[in-house]
Amino acid sequence: ELASRATTCRNLYVAMTRGRQDNTVCVITDTHDPGEARDVLDAVLNIDRADTPATTQRRTLASQDRHLHPRCDVPDWFDTLRADTIDELDQAWENYNREQQKAADLDQQIKGAERQLNVVRQYTRPFNDEVTTAKTALDAAEDCQHKLATQLATANRRERRILQPALAIADQDLQAAMDRHHQAVTAAEPARALVAQADRGLGGLRDEQWRQRMYAPLFADPERITALQDRIDALDTWRQWANGHQLTPTRVQEMNNGLFVANDSISELFTLRRALFDDTNTATIIHRANRAIERSRGPELSID
Repeated sequence: ELASRATTCRNLYVAMTRGRQDNTVCVITDTHDPGEARDVLDAVLNIDRADTPATTQRRTLASQDRHLHPRCDVPDWFDTLRADTIDELDQAWENYNREQQKAADLDQQIKGAERQLNVVRQYTRPFNDEVTTAKTALDAAEDCQHKLATQLATANRRERRILQPALAIADQDLQAAMDRHHQAVTAAEPARALVAQADRGLGGLRDEQWRQRMYAPLFADPERITALQDRIDALDTWRQWANGHQLTPTRVQEMNNGLFVANDSISELFTLRRALFDDTNTATIIHRANRAIERSRGPELSID
């Protein structure tokens, strides 16, 4: 039989009385601590999910509470501390969701800007092709004119009569090539301006995305959300502990960890943790867990 905190006493009874050779129960726990498994079974044995009137349930719970022996008083500021922590958690989630939405919006804007840049580049391609063709023709005309002018400079009288008309034609061709190139560049300028504008817009969005990814953890830290959630759970557990409820060693350790902040900089949390260590049994549980953690770290290496 597989048992957990969700198992009822009746279901466990049925399963544990139907074995042909033996009856074995496997308990689901968070750790391998046998004590925690016993606590789960104790809880199962006290669970009866038959239809019980609410008034009966309240009387039963009240009776159980009257038999509890509080370990310490709950401070007057406890509820305020818990409410403030919930407000911090809500604000942390709001910041996180806002940064996530901002990141998603930037992704969509960048994709749109990339598509727009590709569109204007396609539109500009014929103009650029015309400029390239005109520039090639201009280079060829300049080269031809330069060669004829060089030959004319060293030619004799007879050769000059041949080269001079050829140079005049080359000059005309050069002027025509220059005019064509100028017209092609002028025609391409509006399209090229669109490409430059789209490219600048895309670059600005990518810069903004880079800044958002760099600074987002400062405003929306997932680890802070987890720490605040653990702190609220620890505060609720601490109230149960203070009122006299019995807790498993795992819950005690989780409660202590959830109440801890660096250098115990929050005095209220430090006061709650100090109450844990003032209780001999609880302090022993925490110290035992800390020693187990130290042993699990393995050997340390040092250089003399």
